[in-house]
Amino acid sequence: MSREHNRPGVPRSSRFVRWSSALCVFLGACTTQDGLPEANLQSSTQEIINGTPYEAENSGFVMMVSNGSLCSATLLNNEWVLTAKHCNVVAGATAYMGSQSRGVIQVVNHPNLDVTLAHLQSPMSMRNSSNAYARALRTTPLAVGEAVQCFGYGLNTFDAGAGTLRTAALSLSSLTATEYNFDRNGSGQVQWKGDSGGPCIDSEGRVVSVASYCWYGNNEVYSCAVVRSDVFASWANDYTNLRTGASYRIQVKADGRFLHEDGWGDKLLSTRYQPNDDYTQFILEPNGEGWRIKVKADGRFLHEDGWGDRLVSTRVQPNDDFTVFMFTPSGDGSWRISVKADGLFLHEDGWGDKLLSTRYQPNDDFTRFYLTRVDIPVNFEFGDARRTTSTGDWAAFSYKSECASGEMVAGLSLNPTSRNTRVALCRASGDSRFPHNGCYTRHFSSGDSRGTLATGDWDNGYYKGECGTNEFVAGVAQDAAHGITAMLCCPGTVAHNSCVARVFDGQNGGWNPASGDWDPGNWKGECGPGSYTAGLSRNTSTGTPHALLCCNP
Repeated sequence: MSREHNRPGVPRSSRFVRWSSALCVFLGACTTQDGLPEANLQSSTQEIINGTPYEAENSGFVMMVSNGSLCSATLLNNEWVLTAKHCNVVAGATAYMGSQSRGVIQVVNHPNLDVTLAHLQSPMSMRNSSNAYARALRTTPLAVGEAVQCFGYGLNTFDAGAGTLRTAALSLSSLTATEYNFDRNGSGQVQWKGDSGGPCIDSEGRVVSVASYCWYGNNEVYSCAVVRSDVFASWANDYTNLRTGASYRIQVKADGRFLHEDGWGDKLLSTRYQPNDDYTQFILEPNGEGWRIKVKADGRFLHEDGWGDRLVSTRVQPNDDFTVFMFTPSGDGSWRISVKADGLFLHEDGWGDKLLSTRYQPNDDFTRFYLTRVDIPVNFEFGDARRTTSTGDWAAFSYKSECASGEMVAGLSLNPTSRNTRVALCRASGDSRFPHNGCYTRHFSSGDSRGTLATGDWDNGYYKGECGTNEFVAGVAQDAAHGITAMLCCPGTVAHNSCVARVFDGQNGGWNPASGDWDPGNWKGECGPGSYTAGLSRNTSTGTPHALLCCNP
């Protein structure tokens, strides 16, 4: 019996065959293959060899078809998909999940590993939400013998059947610095062609791997290798946090100053002054492998002038590669940003004018930028959705939404039909007014719980939870029946000024269209720019949320 090596995709191209052959020579225990059988996408019905059928609809597991080849993939959030690099996914490929299909508009390949991220043209819906779904990547290694659940759309026998989602429970056989190896299990189940790019999931629902290649011989598959998620999780998380249409503040790593458009005739980008308005917020739009960057305040796109001074501005509005920017992670959460047209990196000059340019090309922290998303929806309709767990279990037996340090709850949504509370909108302030220290719980499922009465009876006939004068709402909890039970109050640099109730049961209350439709088809209550949530009211019998109390700092 020869021990042969092959990737578990279903490729058509001869380019792949040469790559596979080269890998066989490198591994030293393989034989060169003449080619791989094509998947018949029209008549395929089954996957993972001897795998158990699994419902694809709303599974979060995706079938990727690119240039006639079939691979498997994982939906990491509503608009980013994780798969294998050797699947050769390109812009124009199609991702399928049950009844949904989406085109791919952007592809990011890992520089060293068999891993690719594909950006979808429009978000896939999960749990009736198009922007609040997320599946975490495991950041710690598996132990040998640890069991995981693997998923894929590949062949169900050695040479037939692909296109339907199947699953198998496998245990880790061995590992290397970058890969896990899974032998077939006692039921003869193992990954195979078409499962390439597919995930294995641990007991906490986290992705642990991306399927890469297999060893086989005599028409049997013995073992498959997958790329470890803990090796690429940081890289993947950097990119998948970039969302189409989301607003970001861009901060220079060296001095902590935020970019802004001056707004005058020259419309230069600089950090000369430090306002906190829509001229300091930028919206990302995918463009090929890069991004166009738009100023939220006026909708104008950044570009490099391309002359001797090479300043970045919005003075004129070309639509060329001088307006497209490539984002390269630095490995510490910051980015280097280069102009697609010439490959030059943005930097802050660091002098009195503090202009953004590509005039010089240092490689220091003046060329590294942090991107802070301004509005982040978190869906806690059917489970916890917490951007930090540092506060512990502050509402036992309830589903908790919680914003991270530096963020506050700015909105809440309600489903008009089910009457379920769905999404909390976390808003980053770009300053230190909203820390996450000294937080505590206010329970108000059976009556008012208020830290101040100075605001009066701001929602008559409803139970009210309200934080103290110098506190803000950092989290909201609901029970399994979807009644609001509690909220998390944290001390901050806030003052409870000019408060107003925003009723959103039966309507959009204060929703700001500039924030984007952060929970389509549902009623949204939202505090406006510069304000924060200081309280929440609920129906006395059903627990349905009724109004937000929005205050100015």
